[in-house]
Amino acid sequence: IVELSALTPMVNRVVFEPKEFRPYMAGQHIDIRLTAPDGYRAERSYSITSAPSAPGRYELAIELLTGGEVSTFFHGYAKVGTEIEIRGPLGGHFIWEPSMPGDVVLLGAGSGVAPFISMAREHTAAKHGGRMLLLHSSRSNMDVVGGEELAALASENPRLTYIRAITRDRPERDGDLQGRFDCDGVLALMRQHAPQAAGVFVCGSNAFVEALAGCFVDAGIDADRVKTERFGG
Repeated sequence: IVELSALTPMVNRVVFEPKEFRPYMAGQHIDIRLTAPDGYRAERSYSITSAPSAPGRYELAIELLTGGEVSTFFHGYAKVGTEIEIRGPLGGHFIWEPSMPGDVVLLGAGSGVAPFISMAREHTAAKHGGRMLLLHSSRSNMDVVGGEELAALASENPRLTYIRAITRDRPERDGDLQGRFDCDGVLALMRQHAPQAAGVFVCGSNAFVEALAGCFVDAGIDADRVKTERFGG
């Protein structure tokens, strides 16, 4: 571990510098394995938030989960210099690359925005010609993961639109929405900001994914172009 800091009260930014770096694509993840002195092992997958165009390190956003064996370690025990066993990068389904044409919609809830931070960074670095619409749902203003950086990327990148929905708080940022994303609202934003959507990525809890992924298929986007990733405890 070469860097460790708080992104929100419940999410830490952890940066690894592996002994052997392997290139990755935006949306991929790595597996972290912790082994106790008695041999007990706990393993957890985390999406990479850094951009593939900035190689050498893997950056993660690790949320503290109640009873989470791996996340608890990174919120109280881990420190700069700690050596961790990792595997990957992994995953070939939930990825976005600059070579992919057209507009893209990213829809995440809570720490489910993690792979989209990588995608937004890569989209900006590549000066991609298509539009990217990033919709992010958070409980409160202080729970927004990566909010400042994503807002800065959207200011720098005219083809990146970043909109947040705050579900249990009054939004503090101009352009943010109050309440939850629903099908009608999400599709209206897509028609406005990513009308030529060639792909959709949805990442969040089971309930979030189940509620919203089908909206895009119902709107006429091929089911194989709607990629989903779920996370849980």
